Amino acid sequence: TDICRVCRSEGTVDKPLFHPCVCTGSIKFIHQDCLLQWLKHSRKEYCELCKHRFTFTPIYSPDMPPRLPVGDVVAGLLASVGTALRFWFHYTLVAFAWLGVVPLTACRIYKCLFTGCVSSLLTLPMDMLSTENILVDCLQGCLVVTCTLCAFISLVWLREQIMHGGAPPWLEQNHLAARALDPEPPGEARVAQALPADAEDDEDEENVDEVCCTEDMNWNALEWDRAAEELTWERILGLDG
Repeated sequence: TDICRVCRSEGTVDKPLFHPCVCTGSIKFIHQDCLLQWLKHSRKEYCELCKHRFTFTPIYSPDMPPRLPVGDVVAGLLASVGTALRFWFHYTLVAFAWLGVVPLTACRIYKCLFTGCVSSLLTLPMDMLSTENILVDCLQGCLVVTCTLCAFISLVWLREQIMHGGAPPWLEQNHLAARALDPEPPGEARVAQALPADAEDDEDEENVDEVCCTEDMNWNALEWDRAAEELTWERILGLDG
């Protein structure tokens, strides 16, 4: 029996099986909905196995008129114009925010914080609305925002590298050397000598178990991977609508 290679179910009258590529055997057939969903997920236009590019042919209903009504044509044009205007307004607003409002605000707050004058803090709301040297402040603000974003992204990337791959060898060697040179307090040494060896081993095992349990409870790889997939440049810059 022929089955879909994605959902592993047979074809029906409503959902027939198609053979869109040159694959053979049990992976030959697929539902159209399954294929469209897979193409949307993989963002590819060809089969990953046989490298055949998929092609689609529109199938119209038998009762469709030979010509579209004028009302439907006008409605489609108006919908297209409305969509274009909405995207134009959205991207214009995003560009105005990132190239005008954010740099200007960052530059004037930066000047207010590093001038060392108390009066500048009191006049900050009025300075934000001032149009004096607005072009120069925008350019300087772009530099401030760029440096801030680069520093933030670098710190996040460094944190992810350390969490997934561990600290670099030179950092671990320095940490071990510092621990070796650190003298043990005399009070703790006397307490450690007074405890039996079995008690010390039991305490070490309990501490290790508690640390492992705490790390397991706090760490969820699926949530981090899902957050990394959802955090795109479109969402960071506000271009996803």
